[in-house]
Amino acid sequence: MSNEVLLAIVAAASGGIGWVGKFIKQYWEKKQIKKEHNEYINRLKAIADVYNSMDRLQSSERIDRVFLLEISNGGHSPRPGSKLYAKSIKITLEERNFSKEELINMYEKLPLDYNYIQMIINAQQEGFYYFDTEKEKPCMLKSLYQNEGIQCSEIYHIHTDIDEEKMFILSASTYNDPETFKGESFRAFLSTEIMVIRSNFKRYR
Repeated sequence: MSNEVLLAIVAAASGGIGWVGKFIKQYWEKKQIKKEHNEYINRLKAIADVYNSMDRLQSSERIDRVFLLEISNGGHSPRPGSKLYAKSIKITLEERNFSKEELINMYEKLPLDYNYIQMIINAQQEGFYYFDTEKEKPCMLKSLYQNEGIQCSEIYHIHTDIDEEKMFILSASTYNDPETFKGESFRAFLSTEIMVIRSNFKRYR
């Protein structure tokens, strides 16, 4: 076999390998784009699922206000001497003393006191914290609730984002008698929706 023929074969083989490599690269790039697209859609669906659960909670006759809040120190690690803030993310409510816009503005950047910080610590450790406005000792949240007319609230730890130094909590509150939060079927309904919200945060946050 002449050198010219051998070179021609090698060149053809190299060209074929190059074409195959290019094809494989394009295939994986398209697959990655599709994967990222699906992930984006799934994240949008997770947001919708969280908001739908909040709407279902608020549509219950026993719950008048559902509030999703972000607890953070402006993206920095919480440390002694720094301030923690609560920021409203989403609210659904039966408007009474305040409109939705007024409450969102009220919780735009709310500095937290000792009792509020202790409450969210307890909520994270126990899963939720029961706040009876009349029985709680004087604190910032009690004053806010008295002003709004909230009789009781259950504050749930939803998710802690270590990378972004943020915690998310959700409160389910009522303007009516605290006894309305009792009852086996209601507790099951409440637990199910909280589980849905936590699951979406855990998977897609």
